[in-house]
Amino acid sequence: MSIAEEYSFASSGVGSLDVDLSCLIENIINFMHQTIPIWVSESKVGDNISEGDLNSSLCDTLDSEARDKLPLIRFHHEDPAGKQRRLDLGAKPVKQIFASKHSYSRHDTILPIEGKRLPAPKKEREREYVSGVEAKKTTGGMQRFKTGDHGRTHSHAVLVAYIQENNFHHWEKQVNSWIDEFVINPPPTGETWDVSEKLTTQTSAPQITKLTSILLRNENCLTKQLNLTHLWVMLPPPSTS
Repeated sequence: MSIAEEYSFASSGVGSLDVDLSCLIENIINFMHQTIPIWVSESKVGDNISEGDLNSSLCDTLDSEARDKLPLIRFHHEDPAGKQRRLDLGAKPVKQIFASKHSYSRHDTILPIEGKRLPAPKKEREREYVSGVEAKKTTGGMQRFKTGDHGRTHSHAVLVAYIQENNFHHWEKQVNSWIDEFVINPPPTGETWDVSEKLTTQTSAPQITKLTSILLRNENCLTKQLNLTHLWVMLPPPSTS
């Protein structure tokens, strides 16, 4: 029985909804992988210059498409993440569910999601997909999951890259080279990096590619490793008019 079928069965009043958490997360990631190209084709994403605009637009499409394709889940933009921080997006249940015997209310994030532009908007922030700092706050996409600033209690997360220059191969090589650099010379924020945290491509198509990495986390996190799925989407270049 699929996640959607389980939800329909439980909503009919027969039985209670208790799904496998790993299966649910896999379904959410697969749904995102299939839906992000739809978002690109239907939205004027080339004109959405800021990450905030891109994240908000993507969230609208994911949430709308989930109504029919993944009815158990809704997507929320600017999801509270504690300590005056907010996740770019959060995947949450539309009603209380049990996943692997753990209760999730409609307010609980099942899968934390961040979005980053490649390249970064400023030269001084060029390695921000991996690690960065601004006004004494961590800004790195991978970094914030690694340190527990985001997803401290989670074992899975998603990092979306909005690519507007070069190709997937270029950015995989570039991101992994930044990790190599941080292994030798740790960033100013002090977290340590390991070569085992580098990205590996899983599937690739002209418009979207899926990569994975495993982050080693610090003592602030309830999970010692985080399985990070990277969904990279090729966007049209921003308008110059």
